[in-house]
This record gives sequence, C-alpha cells and structure tokens, in this order.
Amino acid sequence: MARCHMIKCESGIPGKMFLFPVLTGVALLLLDLASGQAVGRVVSERYNNEAYNVYSRAPSAEPSPEGHWTKNFAALSVHRRKDWVVTVKGFNRFVWDFESSTKKANPENAHGIFASHGSMLIANSEEALEAHDVNNGWDWTKTPGATTMSLTLLQTRLKKARNFSPLSSAGGVTYQGPEPKISGVFGMDFHQPNYQFFDKNHPHPNIKLHFKKSVFFFQNVLVCLGSNITIKNGPGIKAQTTLFQDKLVRGASSFFIKVDGIRKDSSSPPLPGSMPYSPSGRKRYTTLTDTKGNSYYIPGSSASSLKVHFQNQISETPAAKTIQWCICHRLA
Repeated sequence: MARCHMIKCESGIPGKMFLFPVLTGVALLLLDLASGQAVGRVVSERYNNEAYNVYSRAPSAEPSPEGHWTKNFAALSVHRRKDWVVTVKGFNRFVWDFESSTKKANPENAHGIFASHGSMLIANSEEALEAHDVNNGWDWTKTPGATTMSLTLLQTRLKKARNFSPLSSAGGVTYQGPEPKISGVFGMDFHQPNYQFFDKNHPHPNIKLHFKKSVFFFQNVLVCLGSNITIKNGPGIKAQTTLFQDKLVRGASSFFIKVDGIRKDSSSPPLPGSMPYSPSGRKRYTTLTDTKGNSYYIPGSSASSLKVHFQNQISETPAAKTIQWCICHRLA
C-alpha cells in the first residue's frame, strides 16, 4: 500500500478541507474530511515514471533572480542584479530593531543596536562575504551603511532588544522605469527609541540620535542621501555613517583601496590609524574604490569629513586586519 505525506490546504468549502499528498508510492488517496471516508483512489504509474525521469537527470542551477523587492514588514529593501545583491535595513513603529538575549553572561547579539540604523550590505559574491567576518575583529559600532553614534562597544549594549521607533516612516517602494528590470527607493525618518543602556555608569544615558536617510536604486547605481542628523544629550559624541568595513582576506578582497584613482594600502602613509581626508585643488568631490571593487562618489560637502582606518582591529573576538571608511557628520 502506498504511503502519503499530507499537506493541509483550506478548500474554501464550508466544513471541508482537502489533503494534497506528496507521493511516496503509486496511490493518491482523496478524503472527505467532513465524513472521514475515502471518496476515490487514483493509481498513477505514469507519475512515478515521470518523477523518475526528472530526478534521474543531473540538476542545474536556475538563473540568478534580478529585480527589486521591498519587504515592508521587515523595513527591508533588496536590490539584485546578476550575482550581486544590496540590502538596506531599517525599523519603525511596527518593525523592531534587532533581536538579542537578555543573559548577563555570554549574551547573543549583545551589540546589535545599529543593525537597523539604515545599514547597507553589499554582497558582490558568496566569496566576497568572507570580508564581512563578524566573528573576528568586527567593529559593531561601525556597521556598514548605518548611521551611528561614536560610542564605545560597552556603551552600545542595551538591557533589552526589540525596540520600536516612535515613527512609522521606514520602508521602500518599487518602480518600473525605462529599463526592463524593476528598481526601487528606500526611506527612513529615524527617531531613536528610549534606549535603556546596560552600563549603569553610562556617561550619556539619555542620548538621542535623529536622522533622515534615503537610498535610490538605479540598476547598478545607488544614490544615498542623509539629512537632519542630530544628537541630543550627548556632548562630544559624533554621528557617523560607515561606508564599508572589510576584513583583508585573500580570495575575498584585495589588500588595497583607491582614493581618487590612487592605490593605497597599509604601507601608504598616512593611512595607518585615523586621518581626515580633504579634496585638494579645484576638485569638489572624492572617489573611493573598496577592497571588493565597489566605487563611491562623495561630494565635497561630505568629503572633508571622511576618515579611514587601516589596521589590526580588536573587538570582543580575535583580532583581524580590516579597513574602514566612514563619514563623521556635521550635526544640524
């Protein structure tokens, strides 16, 4: 006798539900749930033969999906072309910021506070993701794409996760332009929740970060805008947006970046440590190329606030050699 694995599906008929089986034999058993009796049996040798032919052929990869998707119940936008993808994540009054455990010792995701501050992940390939090694030397205060506060790692830890913003404005839309593939827009009006910090001696327990952020996706070009960036009750604390944070891994990233077309690495002064970068001459913008080949255009109004770190980086996990570029904002 054939065995069937049953999957429930509502039929829309009052008092009845049909069972659609995944066949493991040759019989398809139809049931009337109202009476509990079998109403028919279909024997299908042809099904088995066709299934055998399907599974006997060597599998092949399906084409990579291309398009733009907005997941507003996650305040998430996904933009994909060929084998690369970019995601932008926020939160609002209906979607919480991050998940974490409340254990005092060995907590999970204890420093995820900035994970939904407009963070942006650029995944050029599966291999390139090795440059985002969150287990070795990752700086959780500089999440790529996120607008954050220059707090120490200890100062970012909260008593609880799943915080909601007082505003509902965070999410995206898709649009069909002249190009055949769909693109989209992400926007976020961020007002910080009433965070309860874990550190009892936190120097800024009532600190508040506000900003507005939008990302326009045009095929392989992303236009990222930020405005109304303010910090209240946090004297000396800076607002910053991290462009990228890459671990230097052979095969996943190169060991150099380019600044205005000029190659820079750890041996190129004055990159070690931290430095402000200012465009010179008549040029009113700066261009960067990260370790994975992504290019950035920074207008002159923000280029003077660029800072770079190219160093062995130590977090709560083992050290790793990383490179960071971030913009320190002039507060409104």
